[in-house]
Amino acid sequence: MSTEKQTKKARRKAAQRRQYMMFGAIVLLVVVVAGAVLGYQRWSQNRPGPDPQDLRVTVTDASGEETEYAPFSVCQRFTGDCEESEQQPVEIGPDDEITLSVPEEVSSQDWSLLQIYDDPAANSENTWAAGERTEVTVRGSAETGDGGDGARLSVVEVHALVLGEDDGEEVPYGVVWAFGTGVESAPAGDTGE
Repeated sequence: MSTEKQTKKARRKAAQRRQYMMFGAIVLLVVVVAGAVLGYQRWSQNRPGPDPQDLRVTVTDASGEETEYAPFSVCQRFTGDCEESEQQPVEIGPDDEITLSVPEEVSSQDWSLLQIYDDPAANSENTWAAGERTEVTVRGSAETGDGGDGARLSVVEVHALVLGEDDGEEVPYGVVWAFGTGVESAPAGDTGE
């Protein structure tokens, strides 16, 4: 009978040991998963985003063809250092539309769209708050209110303030994407009269 009691006692201790080991394994698994999640969150929040000059705006023309464009100008706000390239040509007829889609790094901040026409009375600028819009559609012409044929679109610009890095420090950059339609805009101060 004493061997039977020891056997029951040994079995009970062995069962308790398995329970403790199972509990320890579960606790260890929870700690490892929580550490991995926290580590990923920290990494994703602190990883550098793309350089402002690497961001692209996608233009979808009237035929549905999409083209990505690099910025026209990237200016570091503190130093005023600017990198400029050429204004990108886009084709748009007076009755056509193009759609400009901005990257998440732009749409997650306030951004604006400037439209310049061959009649200064039709020029316009729109600004959107962070997260409000990711794309905008632009027509090739605008009504001027004088009963004429309408003003033809000359230039479209997307303006954004984007964070980038300079010598390991996070700094703001003014980034502009500029698109020309080939239509000459009126000189500054010209009211068309």
